[in-house]
Amino acid sequence: MYANEAELLNVAMFGTTSKEWKKSNPEKALSGLNIRDFADVPQLTVLANLESHNADLIRQGLPPKERILKLRELAIIQLKSLRNINFTYPIESPHISPFSNQNHVDNSLKDLLSESPKKDMDE
Repeated sequence: MYANEAELLNVAMFGTTSKEWKKSNPEKALSGLNIRDFADVPQLTVLANLESHNADLIRQGLPPKERILKLRELAIIQLKSLRNINFTYPIESPHISPFSNQNHVDNSLKDLLSESPKKDMDE
């Protein structure tokens, strides 16, 4: 149950599952890193918020397909808001990140909103 929810949140936030990320980044995965290690502070903040919202959506009885759509939309809104803040401290991941580019993440999430959720998320 928890692994499925973590993957649902990964897809909502990053547009991919951890398994897909590991396939695309085998050297990083072998060194013990995971997709969330490459998130910056705004992404991690949004991810924490998505976890809370997901719990509420589960309590409301929404199926995974509906939850992921709502969570994707929420991620876009929150990331845009956080990206407009001028932080006085570094917010980047200490790792080189394929997700550190704001436009890549925002565009990826917008594209995902128009797609059907992955089959394994429908269960």
